[in-house]
Amino acid sequence: MKKDEILEKSRAEKLDEREEHIDDESFIYSFLGVLIVSVLITVWNTIHGKPYSDIGAIICGAIASASLFKYKQNKRKRSLFAGILASSASISCLILYFVFGA
Repeated sequence: MKKDEILEKSRAEKLDEREEHIDDESFIYSFLGVLIVSVLITVWNTIHGKPYSDIGAIICGAIASASLFKYKQNKRKRSLFAGILASSASISCLILYFVFGA
């Protein structure tokens, strides 16, 4: 493929790698922000004797979803392992929350 053809194809796709990189990083920072706020709420709830496993279920569910999506895309065993582990943790937190009210 010639240089001009590659450039034309790239323009036709309208993909800007810099924008994609910024989108990816913004997702990482947003997840980090949610994680920090969730940890603070969990600590607060634990100190005050309130249920806390609901937030753990949400965070582990998000990690499981991301890991399983990565596994679907790249077939790496560590992504599958992380997805299964996070799914198990999320289900455990949900059981704690709904059954034991913790």
